[in-house]
Amino acid sequence: IEVGCASGANLYKIKKEFPQVQIGGIDVSEDAIKTALEIFGDGAEVLEVSNATKIFLSDKSVDCILSDMTLIYLDPFNIGKALKEIKRVARKNVLLVEFHHKNWFKRLALRLFAGYNRYDYFKLLTKHGFNDIEFYKLTEKDWPGGQPQKEFAYLISAKV
Repeated sequence: IEVGCASGANLYKIKKEFPQVQIGGIDVSEDAIKTALEIFGDGAEVLEVSNATKIFLSDKSVDCILSDMTLIYLDPFNIGKALKEIKRVARKNVLLVEFHHKNWFKRLALRLFAGYNRYDYFKLLTKHGFNDIEFYKLTEKDWPGGQPQKEFAYLISAKV
């Protein structure tokens, strides 16, 4: 399941590479989910309008949850709720592509100047009971473009 799947670009790539896997996603945009439903038809198990703080799926119902630059839009009052929901629904693995930094001042500066939230995901994921947390810094080759991705974008994997 992808949290913040939009119209399903990541899901499309996953399904193309691994046709045997079941895929699905949630997004806050009704229009995006409508487009995803048109693209996938019956090719996706679940495509629903929902948000990261209240995922409609049952406990431990998904092998892997993906979030690709979705949590950057959650404020500090909701990031904990979202991580609790992700942990509740995930059976095994979580993959996050998000802005990460340990320095509080740099996190605040990004919020003030670019409007994005970034978090100390090691601290947050540990607090919410995730384990085997690993960070992979995304490079210019992984994600072409400028700031803030160049400095702050990470692939973060964790187990529940």
